[in-house]
Amino acid sequence: MRVLVLSKYAIVRSALQHMLSSSSDIDIVGVSDTSAQILGKLNEHHPDVILLETADASDPQVSRALETISQTGVRLVVLAGEGDPNAIRAMMKAGVMGYVLKQSTDTELLVALRSAALGRKFLDSTLIDALASGNVSASTSTSQPLSKRQAQVLRYFVQGYTSGEIAHRLGVSIKTVETYRSRIYEKTGVHSRAGLMQYAVATGLISMHAELDQPLPGTAKRNERR
Repeated sequence: MRVLVLSKYAIVRSALQHMLSSSSDIDIVGVSDTSAQILGKLNEHHPDVILLETADASDPQVSRALETISQTGVRLVVLAGEGDPNAIRAMMKAGVMGYVLKQSTDTELLVALRSAALGRKFLDSTLIDALASGNVSASTSTSQPLSKRQAQVLRYFVQGYTSGEIAHRLGVSIKTVETYRSRIYEKTGVHSRAGLMQYAVATGLISMHAELDQPLPGTAKRNERR
């Protein structure tokens, strides 16, 4: 995974480079201190993921970077000092693949980067727990329990798999997967992927660190040879 680090602070860029370079599947291809340099860096280094450090999710630099990156197809992970729900919701809707708080562990950041590289969204577990303890936890007490197969479909769904991919993994038709998903919506009372993610975390169906064991495309054979 090729990662470009963006931060206006030299000490932060250095710290992130040092931390990320210890992972064998991550290649730091460049650093930048302003969003104005992003296009040049993209053309020069062709990263898979951009890690954008910011103190504030509403920082104009974030908006400019997001606008530029959204036109390139490169995945973006934000490392922020705060977690304003409205700002996070807007960024995730606009295409940000991962959002991690600075008080989180380096493991959480690595999961976010790897998830983004796989095309899956990732939200800091602290933020999900906070949401789950509010909106979702109230609904889980009255929701109907899921069957084993419904729970399996839910886990795949919140990890970003399409209905076709889930059908292939389970050996069933896409129509059957859609039927499972409809029943999941009915039983949980939740009708969005973000809401189901919160539900799954609140009920213990998934772990925020589950994707650590999923290798990136092309890395499995390389690691086997080590």
